[in-house]
Amino acid sequence: MRQTISKNENGLLITLDEVQDAELDEVRTLSIAIQQVIGEDLDIAFVFAGLPSMIESIINGKTLTFLRRALPFDLKAVAVTEVSYSLEETIEASGMELQPGIAGQLAEATQGYPFMIQLVGYYAWQLARRAHTPIIGEEEAERGIATARERFCAMVIEPALRRIPPTCIAYLLSMASLGQTSSTSMVADALNKTPQQVSSVRSRLLRESIIEAPSYGKVSFAIPYMRDYLYEHKAELEVEL
Repeated sequence: MRQTISKNENGLLITLDEVQDAELDEVRTLSIAIQQVIGEDLDIAFVFAGLPSMIESIINGKTLTFLRRALPFDLKAVAVTEVSYSLEETIEASGMELQPGIAGQLAEATQGYPFMIQLVGYYAWQLARRAHTPIIGEEEAERGIATARERFCAMVIEPALRRIPPTCIAYLLSMASLGQTSSTSMVADALNKTPQQVSSVRSRLLRESIIEAPSYGKVSFAIPYMRDYLYEHKAELEVEL
């Protein structure tokens, strides 16, 4: 790092993607090295990205306190109209075309979630490419969306649920029975608890970006298709409570 910075008058920028999948020991080694360079007053910056629901353990690692001083930036949901335009522009730039209305169909399936945008676009494009067709139509879109949802569940929803205790799972199942958005008091009632008794559970889920609070006294699922997954797997999840 020192050698690179000495040769580059503009300093050094290190970027790390998918940080939730990184080995903690490797992140720790990198963090220590960056701290040393910063301590020498050299120009260096570190940017890391990962899924919100899984990045907390990295940031709060016992020997990674340095990362807690990082400035967080949460990627919010992208407007579906912007997703539609972006998918269409990107796919056409690759030499393919979208049948009328398909861009909107793909965009709606992403629900504006950044990682889902990536998955939906990739699988629809890949299916058309494998079929040796320059046009992404209804079949490619439907199969691409279905594959993207399967991968999303395996890569985002299931790991997020594995990281939380049974009390949080019970809270989510109660939310799922009430709808995409529900009142905190109704969720507590479904659990035969008072809102105060489950406030710590709610706080944990908010902190891990699994749910969000769209307005006072309301909670909503922050991860797309989470409610669908909970509803479909309710029986097996309840067995583990």
